Formats: sequence, C-alpha cells, structure tokens
Amino acid sequence: SGMQPDVISYNSVIDAWAKKGNTDAVVRLIDAMCKVNLEPNVATLGAAVHGCAKAHDLQQAEAIFEKIVSRGIVMPDAITYNS
Repeated sequence: SGMQPDVISYNSVIDAWAKKGNTDAVVRLIDAMCKVNLEPNVATLGAAVHGCAKAHDLQQAEAIFEKIVSRGIVMPDAITYNS
C-alpha cells in the first residue's frame, strides 16, 4: 500500500489543528496515532497542551497530558510545562 504517516507527520497536523484551537481534532489525531502503534512524543505533548491552553480548554489539556504521560513513554519538559 501507500506511504504511512509517521510521528512527525502526525505532530505536524496536530500542531496545525492546535494552533487553530481545534482540541477535538487534536484528541482524534492522538488517538489515531496510538491505534497505529505510533507513540506520541514530547513534541506531540507540547503541541497538544499548547493548543488546548490557547483555546482556553484547560480540562482537555490536562486530559491529554495525563493520557500521554501515563503511557510512560514521554516525560514532559520545561517547554511542556510552560505551554
């Protein structure tokens, strides 16, 4: 079959939706990543949390943060905490 998106591809689209403030799209994309066995990374986390904060959706930001960090793959960094 054709090319499959990688983490960088997902992160680019997540960042774009996050900048638009579309937190629902961000959540859907993170879920889609996980379903195809791609692990979110610190860039995924930063873009998602920043986008939620920009949209004033702190509840969603916290939910995404917990979802990604609880997987044990990503440790938040200073940039994430300052989002």
